[in-house]
Amino acid sequence: MLFETLRIWPFIREQTIRIARGFDNHWGPLGIVLLLSFAVYAQTLTYEFVYDDTILYVKNSLIKEVQNIPVLVQQEDTFDGLHPGYYRPLIPLSYVIDYQLWGLNPAGLHFSNILFHLAATSLVYFIALRLFGVSSAAMIAALFFGLHPINTESVSFITGRNNILCTSFMLAAALSYYHYRSGGKVRWLAVFALVYLAGLCSKEFAIMLPFILFFSDAVLRQLDRKAWISLAMSVALILLYLTIRSAILDSAAGIKISIADVPHRLPGALDNFMGYLRLSVAPFGQKALYPETQPQVSIHLIILELVVLVGLLALMYHFRNLAWIAISVGWFVLSLAPALNVIPLSGSYFAERYLYVALPGIALMVGGLYSSWRGNRAYARIIRGCIILVLCMLSLLTVLRNPIWRNDETLYTDMVRTSPSAYKGWYLLIEEYRKQGRHDEAARYWKHLIEIMKKPKGSVESWSHLTSPPSSLQ
Repeated sequence: MLFETLRIWPFIREQTIRIARGFDNHWGPLGIVLLLSFAVYAQTLTYEFVYDDTILYVKNSLIKEVQNIPVLVQQEDTFDGLHPGYYRPLIPLSYVIDYQLWGLNPAGLHFSNILFHLAATSLVYFIALRLFGVSSAAMIAALFFGLHPINTESVSFITGRNNILCTSFMLAAALSYYHYRSGGKVRWLAVFALVYLAGLCSKEFAIMLPFILFFSDAVLRQLDRKAWISLAMSVALILLYLTIRSAILDSAAGIKISIADVPHRLPGALDNFMGYLRLSVAPFGQKALYPETQPQVSIHLIILELVVLVGLLALMYHFRNLAWIAISVGWFVLSLAPALNVIPLSGSYFAERYLYVALPGIALMVGGLYSSWRGNRAYARIIRGCIILVLCMLSLLTVLRNPIWRNDETLYTDMVRTSPSAYKGWYLLIEEYRKQGRHDEAARYWKHLIEIMKKPKGSVESWSHLTSPPSSLQ
């Protein structure tokens, strides 16, 4: 027995050395990142279709036949008779593939969402690795992104995948751009153009990518010929996408622009930005349902937020020569621009799913801070301990947050619990109770809804176009 143990020892030693070399080659840390990121979302594999999943996937006959692909890429994203003004052809194409693989099994679609999330997390890792050159810093940045609970709406909610795909293509395009800028061949520019166009066809937020890259180049004083060529190509692709989009959409539904309203929207935009920043660094008090219109913002809060914003800008200016500062700040601020509602281009006034696109900026900043501080031997253990504690907290919050997306009842119950004054959550929960035959509970909540709708737009009957209440509710 001892002889056999001695014989196998060289093999174990060799494999250990290979694993260690894998860490040196950066693949080992990436494996850890992917394993942990998958683990926190594994529970979603048992979840059902919820909310818009039913309309956009389950009841969508077009995504169930491959021959319908030409139709899908030539039409507006419509659902439930609404025309939101979206043209995102890659999203229904992904549903076509999913239907061929999984049919109406929600576990398969949740698995696809997790894989897309792992792809985005991997790209954060490789961009961080390029910026810092240290696998440990890249691993921390990727873990911060992959484990962050603010991403649950995009990952655990099947039809939230447009944010994942858009972010993945933006990150891949950025990585291609950095390869091109650092002496890569022209083919990297072609890859950048192709991947960026895919991002535009996933979600309109991708429009901001060339301005993010241009901003970081400008701050770092690297506006050379390659930067201008890339910007010109990006603008041409944006114009191409907008031209196709305008030709396909029947109307600009959902996009009502009034320049006169912009000054009135600025306080709300500042408040939104600070809200997104807070959720990025302290993801507590998350909601599935936020106000759909701009709330009143007090002058004292505006002043406080302006002071914080000026302080952040001063810090950025002080450290402007650090590449990771320019890239991380530029990514977070500019990718959020469409969601700030200075010009109302996004579908909701405030939504956590918008942060999926912006969060890589914060993740890169976290990785950059670790990269800068890791050489300080006096505080090395404290820094590592704090990072481990933060990552454990993020993981726990994600695991605890996921279950609200388990089914319609858990989602609508959370809406009512966290936003009790919002009509939408109550109505959706009432509808769900009706479907389950729980008419007594539905009747009780209907009466409560009537009470909180003191003077709703129109009247109580204005809700009757959605569905008429059963006899138990009348």
